[in-house]
Amino acid sequence: LMYKRGHEKLWIVPWGVNGLRVRVTQQAEFLDLPQALLTKADKPAKSDKPAKSRRSKVTIGEKTAELTNGLIKVEVSKGGNVTFIRASDGATLLKECVKNTNEYLGRTFIPREGVWKIEQRFYANDAEKFYGLGQHQHGYLDQKGCVVDLLHRNMEVAIPFAVSNLGYGFLWNHPGVGRVE
Repeated sequence: LMYKRGHEKLWIVPWGVNGLRVRVTQQAEFLDLPQALLTKADKPAKSDKPAKSRRSKVTIGEKTAELTNGLIKVEVSKGGNVTFIRASDGATLLKECVKNTNEYLGRTFIPREGVWKIEQRFYANDAEKFYGLGQHQHGYLDQKGCVVDLLHRNMEVAIPFAVSNLGYGFLWNHPGVGRVE
């Protein structure tokens, strides 16, 4: 599932049995970089086009486009807003922030010395808890409300993976320094 808005390109592909891989760029083409959590046999071909999955399905409608892969579905609105949904019951898991129909807040690209910094924003769910992100000295098991730098320091280990009590995980596959708030 591909979406273009101005210079931004969004590419979402089935990843594994119940996963989705989301890529976004402001460059002319997506870079061919090493992938995360896959064995050599699972990696896409050089073209980086995903292998067809028996469980994946794309639906293009008037207002949205959807990609379902196993137990997860992603919906992309005409404006580019991305929503992740549990396919079994339609529950929203993650939804990018939108202030109103004219102001999109989900992804922001900020140019930095020949590369891009990206800020990603999702609506908060008051009942949700987040676990993971590595080993930190702040003393909290639930990471919600914490500010966690994804940067290794003395006595701190950053792992860019969080698990939600809503039944999904989120891997930030990025080689640079990150921050979760």
